[in-house]
Amino acid sequence: MEVRLLGPVDVVADDGSPVAVPGQKLQLVLAALAIERGKVVSPERLVDILYGDDPPRQPANSLQVLVSRLRRSLADAGEPAAIETTDAGYLLAAGDGLGTDLERFDALVARARAALTHDPAAATADLRAALGLERGDPLAGLPSDGWARGERARLGEARLSAVEDCVDAQLATGAHAAVVPELERLVDEHPLRERLWAQLMLALYRCGRQADALRAFADARRRLVEELGIDPGADLRRMEAAVLAQDPALDPPAPPPEAAPSPAPAIAPVPTAALARPRRQGNVPRPLTTCLGREGDLAEVLDLLASHRLVTLVGPGGAGKTRLALEVAASVAGDAPDGVWLVDLAAVTDAGGVLAALVRALGLDEGALAGSPVPRSTDEVADVLAERRMVLLVDNCEHVVDDVARLAETLLARGPELRILATSRETLGVPGEFLFVVPPLPLAVAVDLFIERMAAGGQASVPDEPEWLRAVVDICERLDGLPLAVELAAARARHLDVIELAGRIDRRFDVLTEGPRTAQPRQRTLRAVVDWSYGLLDEDERRVFERLSV
Repeated sequence: MEVRLLGPVDVVADDGSPVAVPGQKLQLVLAALAIERGKVVSPERLVDILYGDDPPRQPANSLQVLVSRLRRSLADAGEPAAIETTDAGYLLAAGDGLGTDLERFDALVARARAALTHDPAAATADLRAALGLERGDPLAGLPSDGWARGERARLGEARLSAVEDCVDAQLATGAHAAVVPELERLVDEHPLRERLWAQLMLALYRCGRQADALRAFADARRRLVEELGIDPGADLRRMEAAVLAQDPALDPPAPPPEAAPSPAPAIAPVPTAALARPRRQGNVPRPLTTCLGREGDLAEVLDLLASHRLVTLVGPGGAGKTRLALEVAASVAGDAPDGVWLVDLAAVTDAGGVLAALVRALGLDEGALAGSPVPRSTDEVADVLAERRMVLLVDNCEHVVDDVARLAETLLARGPELRILATSRETLGVPGEFLFVVPPLPLAVAVDLFIERMAAGGQASVPDEPEWLRAVVDICERLDGLPLAVELAAARARHLDVIELAGRIDRRFDVLTEGPRTAQPRQRTLRAVVDWSYGLLDEDERRVFERLSV
């Protein structure tokens, strides 16, 4: 059995089947014990992790109930004695049949670092395998504050350190040209990490781009001065001096000789069972931005999807339905042996397009689901999926809602293990459907979202001015906490003073016009969002809409 922490917290049995650990509190206890596997964690510490400054009246009893429920869940995976009780507290046993993906990560990284100086190719392979264990943000689905926040930051630092080691290993094999694009992305995401800047300078120099290497040093120095008020450290300054002097020590490594390589020094092997990964399937993309303020909504939707086979996220355009659905998809991936599959209907324009989009998404026309014939009707698709244990994420249903409803009803009737998570601006109206209305963001979270997205556009720091912050609060409040509207406003703030933007927000349809180029056209401006909804109304509904707008 393996406890997985490098993504949504879940458990996988030896045969690869998921083990249900329902609820955030159970997952918190499991994560705390798994991170300290083999060590005793005191009841007081667990209560603090679970409840922080707001414990229940009888915290010890509440903890005992949670541990008992967790034991039952792990017993289903064949580990009835996984959690041991001692006089000092609880511990997750360190038996041969029990492990964590974090331990696999640490073992691979340790082995790679031992091999880095004499076998950088092997070190690269091990580090890539370690980084490949990621399934999203560490401890995804747990609270964004308290203990989980600290552990998430620690695990994130360990990952970034492994990324830097992997770059060193690739540079040692002569792959300097291959790592330049990745390093350019990394220094943009982590501009204060001097090691990454030094690696970028070295890679550029080895590519014959001495001027670009020196320009990278200037960029690093500018960022450090602007954000921290400090100059680059000694290592980065030495790299600049070496580039200026064209130091031979910076030259690429010599190619390996043609003769057979000598045996590498013995390294303690990582057990084969520890390196095995459960097979994963699906096509759900990993979002490029963080999802703020949706922890409670995520937990509630996960609970609904665990007990209902059709859950529809409903809400107005820009409410964040798709973003929340992607977070749910990442969290349930371990519970779906046949994968989580995204069916995006945004571009579908006719009735037959719904079935075609499903077939393409599942790869049924290319054999992605092995052994499946190419289906040409709803019944044939239902037959193919009848025995599958999968989750379908059907996104943007509102303009083809009737066709989606018929398809969903057929698939669910034929596939007892199939679950569907849909997003729509209106209900599907299928028997057994459970609705979750996606709420707007709380004001404080909307403000955080505005500031984070504005920073991503180049705003290095937040002005420490009450008037500036009041303007941001006013913008978010007048946009009703609608995530898309807040993000569009943050994008506009890259070119318009925030206080001025607050004064113009009444003309929001003329101002909020800078959505991502890769977004659907109806998501690029606030006017397009409303136009899309208006276009779906019948004549009577449009008349009501127009009268309400007055």
